[in-house]
Amino acid sequence: MTADEDQRRPAAARVARRELLDLHAKQGVATERVSFRTWVPNSARRRRKRLFVGSYVDDKPCYVAKVPLSDEDDMLTGEWRALTALSVTPTAFPRPEPVAQLSRGFAMSYLLACDFPDALANAAPPQRAALLMSGVDVILAVQRSGPPGADPVEVAAGYTSLAGLDPAARDALTRVPVGPAHGDLGPWNLRVGGDGAVVGALDWEDYRSSGLPVLDVLNLVFTAALIWFAAQRDRGHEWLFAQVFQAETEFRAVSRRAIARYATQTGCQPADVFALFPLFCCWMVTRIRAQGRPTAHLFYEPFLELFRAGRPTWTGVADA
Repeated sequence: MTADEDQRRPAAARVARRELLDLHAKQGVATERVSFRTWVPNSARRRRKRLFVGSYVDDKPCYVAKVPLSDEDDMLTGEWRALTALSVTPTAFPRPEPVAQLSRGFAMSYLLACDFPDALANAAPPQRAALLMSGVDVILAVQRSGPPGADPVEVAAGYTSLAGLDPAARDALTRVPVGPAHGDLGPWNLRVGGDGAVVGALDWEDYRSSGLPVLDVLNLVFTAALIWFAAQRDRGHEWLFAQVFQAETEFRAVSRRAIARYATQTGCQPADVFALFPLFCCWMVTRIRAQGRPTAHLFYEPFLELFRAGRPTWTGVADA
């Protein structure tokens, strides 16, 4: 967090709490019944940090205020618009409901559930597979919430430069579906209910009404490997790559099923989804750097280099 953002944090928290109190007062909730929790996510962002203030009525979660701590952070405006647009469209996928715009940022409903990474880390192997399938189903529901999009190559160019995209990925790109996409559906942006199914998706800052849902699939599936193989923290990216793409691990079998599930439901080929792994890596590096965050410690660039060097062969299965 920059010094300026750090200095703004106390004042921003006070303002957000006051505005949340006003929202509760309009519903007839007495001030003494409302309590708050304030936090700034512990991420690698060096700038454009966000402050969150949760409000509780009689100790029950109610609202969450999401507040930018930097004047140059305009992504929350786009997220508010996305959530507002989605709230008036009948959809089958869970997400926070927009409540009100605040003087800075906005308030939304509180999704009370377990973080997907925690659920995945604590689940037995069969439940891990079910969790990933449930996440894929959310991606499918988002995609089906709007009409199909236009040319996937043109849509992909709006994500990141296609200059370095290899011929196999370019060819596959022409055959994957276009439609509404979350834009950053890593495991940390999903919530899981008590029955082990995904009950909510957070952080709609990168939502696109005409996007590439296959990138959400690749993000969910392959970022989950960081949780699946906890030893990667000590063994490094090259070891992790071998577990994901070369060794016959349980994760590799489950990732095949997850990608096959998406492909079967959308009429594309699993091999085409898999071939876009380089595009996924390039996109993640592009968007993370644009947010002022470092990428050297992340797996995207090492995996991209190893993928291009070894070109893993897709051996997907029909089980969807």
